[in-house]
Amino acid sequence: MLVPSLNFSYKYLDVCNSGMVWDSTPNGKQYLRWTKQGELTDTTGNCDRSSIFAALPNKNISIQEGTENPVCSTCHLLEACRFRAGAGFRHRFLRREALKCDGIRAHPDNFDWSNSGIFCNQAGQYSQLMRSLRY
Repeated sequence: MLVPSLNFSYKYLDVCNSGMVWDSTPNGKQYLRWTKQGELTDTTGNCDRSSIFAALPNKNISIQEGTENPVCSTCHLLEACRFRAGAGFRHRFLRREALKCDGIRAHPDNFDWSNSGIFCNQAGQYSQLMRSLRY
């Protein structure tokens, strides 16, 4: 079976961020990546609280994606973020729109794949992700 390119036919599931950098692969395809120390962002962020989300794993605190998590639920922009895009908020809106699509592209850690099929590009980088498939 031939699988279409994930870059072409699947909707990108945005991660919560305060801005990212455009980079390109050796064959010239553009992609977004996290900034390295000292780099300036090329894009505007989609969440004013993204630094909190980024700091929590370093403190061994796990936060589930969803509006019930304490970071989102205490944000004064929560309702705006759910239904529209603006300066410093739009992560929830972009996520909801992407999840309406038949196919999405996302990092394995950014989505609950338990009820979904998954194709993995660069599978060697994610070898710790071993899950059974139900038929």
